[in-house]
Amino acid sequence: MRGSKGMTTIGASVLAVTLGMGTLGSVAVYRGGAIRVHVVEKRDGGKKLRLFVPGVVVPVALWAAPDKQLARAMEQAKPFLPALAALGRGLEDCPDAVFVEVDKAREKVRVEKRGDAIVVDVVSEREDVRVSLPIYVIRSLAEKLEATSPTQ
Repeated sequence: MRGSKGMTTIGASVLAVTLGMGTLGSVAVYRGGAIRVHVVEKRDGGKKLRLFVPGVVVPVALWAAPDKQLARAMEQAKPFLPALAALGRGLEDCPDAVFVEVDKAREKVRVEKRGDAIVVDVVSEREDVRVSLPIYVIRSLAEKLEATSPTQ
């Protein structure tokens, strides 16, 4: 009897920790938004790609990136990081708007702020592409890179 009570307590503790971690993970994913990519080829047998990546994965990917490649990318991006961070902060507060719209006979391109994301839509004869990038990801990524960027 006594052993089964102890096992029940341990099982309940493990369950509580698992549920707590799952809840925290869900909140982090919700807060970070999701990067969405949807591509459809317009040909017989054309491929379809739907990619859904939680925004919180971006900092983890940076952390896991090889130092040499990351340092090279940082050096190239360094001049643009303050502007990118400011853009992200400004976009969070601005209303929805279309930034670029190209409407040609064979291709349509639209870049807009929709809700809490930047959305790029491309419709062409060959394919349809939609990319949605949360503004939070843009801002937090630029701020994180700017903070870790070596100064000269």
